[in-house]
Amino acid sequence: MQLLNSINHAVNRLASFLSCILLVSLVVLVSIAIIFRFVLVKPLAWTEELARYLFLWSAFLGIAVAEGKGTHVRVTILMDSLSVDKKNRLEILSRLCSLAFIVVIFPKSIELAKMTHAQISPTLRIPMSYVYGAIPISLGLVLFNMLTTFLTQIPTLKTGRREGGIEL
Repeated sequence: MQLLNSINHAVNRLASFLSCILLVSLVVLVSIAIIFRFVLVKPLAWTEELARYLFLWSAFLGIAVAEGKGTHVRVTILMDSLSVDKKNRLEILSRLCSLAFIVVIFPKSIELAKMTHAQISPTLRIPMSYVYGAIPISLGLVLFNMLTTFLTQIPTLKTGRREGGIEL
């Protein structure tokens, strides 16, 4: 389990780093677009499209990072009112439902990325599969994070003691 946690941590750090790089690139790109549009009065056509794609990739990688850290927004009003045993059972059920959802949509996201390979973006002239590829990559990372979390925290859920991750 320790090796799995180490790999998971390294993958999440890489995804977090890439997401940050994409966000910084987005800010620089939008700043350049503003300067060209309003100061030089020579708008660049490709900056808006690239900014959209950078934002999309950053957001999808952020989803995977949030799953890895256990920081997704949760409504816990029901969980807070339950006993520890019922809370743990509901937590396991919730994670299994989320896992089942990701398992179902992951193959469909790969199909979508493959289907859009022949479609070319209007300004950048790149295959749209490069854009839609963010979905299966993100879902793959989410799936890996969910499985790792589930496998490493099931023993703590059964006892009610937590070593980290999502607070019950």
